[in-house]
Amino acid sequence: SSHSSRTLYAVAADLSEMELKKILIVKMEGNKSIQRSYEQQNLYKALDEA
Repeated sequence: SSHSSRTLYAVAADLSEMELKKILIVKMEGNKSIQRSYEQQNLYKALDEA
């Protein structure tokens, strides 16, 4: 029936939204760690030059 397929679609939409949020969070965490390591490199460079 059309009802069950609509429910399936709604579940799929919810799932993909959750996946997108998860991906976004992972990307944000990844960017944070990249930023952190970049700042550490600059710190080491500054210490070397001091």
